[in-house]
This record gives sequence, structure tokens and C-alpha cells, in this order.
Amino acid sequence: MTPLMTTLRSWIALALCWLACATAPAVHAQADALEPAGATEPTAEPKPAVRTELAVGVGVGTRSFVRPTIEGMQELPDAVFPALDLALRVHAWPADVFSLTVLLRYQTSLGLTIEERPPFALRNRVDARAERVELSVAPTFRLGSSAAAPALAFPVGFGLRSFWPDVHEMMTPGYTLLGPQLRAELVLPLGDVVALRVGPELQVIIAIDESIRAEGVERSGLAYGGEAMLQLRLGRVFAVELTYRESHAVVASFWTGRDDFEDVERFATGRLSGGF
Repeated sequence: MTPLMTTLRSWIALALCWLACATAPAVHAQADALEPAGATEPTAEPKPAVRTELAVGVGVGTRSFVRPTIEGMQELPDAVFPALDLALRVHAWPADVFSLTVLLRYQTSLGLTIEERPPFALRNRVDARAERVELSVAPTFRLGSSAAAPALAFPVGFGLRSFWPDVHEMMTPGYTLLGPQLRAELVLPLGDVVALRVGPELQVIIAIDESIRAEGVERSGLAYGGEAMLQLRLGRVFAVELTYRESHAVVASFWTGRDDFEDVERFATGRLSGGF
């Protein structure tokens, strides 16, 4: 073979190699283009680690008490009033089997007026305020891997309830009850948009105002009751909540023959909540 033919064959081989290398990416790209669109797995939407919810509502409440005094038993029958209900909830890992919820809740009366009937004086009306504050943390355990499975929640924290007249020199006492509390709640989804939350509550009262203790009651007591909430979701952000709460606080009297001090609060409210 002549040197010319050998050189020509070498150049042809180099040209074929370059052509093969140049067209290889195009062939792969064309193969990718012909690949069905559904062949790749879709990327799952990340689940939020924290969800914050704010709820605002109004409703009706009642407050009553019975307390021992030197003159005898003093009683406030169920006083009915319009109520304001505010709540802030922060959920950690809301989509997981185990989650935590921090709850700050404030309930108060609006325009509450008490009628006093002194034994040797004219009747008079006194403006008063009935309030309740709760700060709690709720470990929540879902009883299944599905988002529609029931769950158990245990809000534990502190609760404060107070009743204060605007004028402190009258018959109506002003007082505050404070102590740790625990609820055991069952969270029951009823379909995709409705959920029921209900559970009993127990509180140990460790702080009582001197205005109550001076009349012969102990330094501590117990409160028992419960809460229920029916939630209707209106989408990813908003929900309507119907709530009911009732609690009875009892403090023993150390005077022989005297009845105990008892305070009863009730709140029934409707709230609109929004979360992000």
C-alpha cells in the first residue's frame, strides 16, 4: 500500500471517530426527548414543619360562685354575658404521627354587670369582668399512619381564671385562681373537612387571692371539667370552630359547719381560624 493511501485511510479513520463523538450527545438528547413524560417520578411536595393558627370568636358565657362569709353563704347565680374568645396555636410536625402543639388562649366577658342586694341598703349594679387564660403544650399521638386516623392529645400547662368587679369596696369579691392543669383529648376526624376534639380536664389550684382565703377557705383546691370543639375546614387556610368549655373549681373551708367555696365558668363560642 502506497504511503498516500495509508495517510488517506488514517485521515478517514480520524474523521469517523470525530463524527461519532460529535453525534453521540445528539443521539442521547433525541432519546431523552422521545422518553415518555410520565417515566420520571414526580417530586413530592415538602410538608411544613411548623403551622401557626390564629382564632378569633364570640359567643356567650356564664359565671357563678358560692363562698362562705362571716354573715353566711354568699352566692352569685349564673351571670350570663357576651364573650370574646382568642386563641394562638403553633403546631410542630403537624403531618407526622407525633406532633406538639403550643396553645395560648384568652377568654373574657363583655359588658358583664352584677346586681348587688345588700341586706340594709338599696340595690346597686356593679360592672365586672370574668376572664380565663391558658398556656399549654400538647404532645399528640396519632393512632395510625393515615392523616384520617384518630389521635390522642395531652395539653399540659397553666390555667388562670379571675373574677373582678370594677369597684372593690362593694359586696362582690374580686379573686384569681391559678394552677397547673392537664387535659386528655380525643381528636376524631369525621371525613376530610370535619374533626371533633373532646376531653376532660383537671386542675390543681395552688394560688388563691386573700379576698377569698380571709373568709375561711384553704390555700389550695381542685378544678374539674372539660372542653369540646367541632371544627369545619373551609380549605387549606381557614376553618370554623364551635367550642364549649365548663369547669368547676372547689376549695374546702376550714371553718366547722361552713360550705366550700365553688366557682363555675362556662364558655360557648364560635370562632374563625386561619393558619399558615
